[in-house]
Amino acid sequence: MLVKDFLKERKSSREFREKNLASDKLIEVERELIKASKKIDGKIGLRLILDGESIFEELNGYAGYSGVMIKSPHYVSVMDFTKSPGEKPLLAIGMEECVSALSKLDLASCYITLSDVPSDIMKKVFGIHGDRVPYLIAFGEAKSGFLNLENPTNSRLEISEIVFKDEKGTPVEQ
Repeated sequence: MLVKDFLKERKSSREFREKNLASDKLIEVERELIKASKKIDGKIGLRLILDGESIFEELNGYAGYSGVMIKSPHYVSVMDFTKSPGEKPLLAIGMEECVSALSKLDLASCYITLSDVPSDIMKKVFGIHGDRVPYLIAFGEAKSGFLNLENPTNSRLEISEIVFKDEKGTPVEQ
């Protein structure tokens, strides 16, 4: 599969409906997580977390994008069991396996970085091996539409609209 086609199929969102998924859907997710972990010889652990509210409350202010936590009804914790730097790409491969599996189940997802979360909070949230959880994957039903690569939009301003010489309104000559 071409990367472009893969990216078209994936469902990415940072806003999820505040509604728990049905138990049969969560069982499907659990099965897919087991398959994804096995594909990379168990070098990462993918654990389904049902209580998204408590995870959000504990990690808000530390995790995510500059401490802005992504609120989701459910999460997947990603445990790193790699032994050497050469195995680190397996972490990304396993996470992508998880995201692909969620997309196949018509669920949206979003990576959440945990690198700035203090170790005491990591242990409180994830237990004694909290230091082995570098990422979470938020997932659920998207609140709004998915990322659409066929009709991308970009709200960013052009450089000429934000860079000025000496004072605002004086454009930099190109």
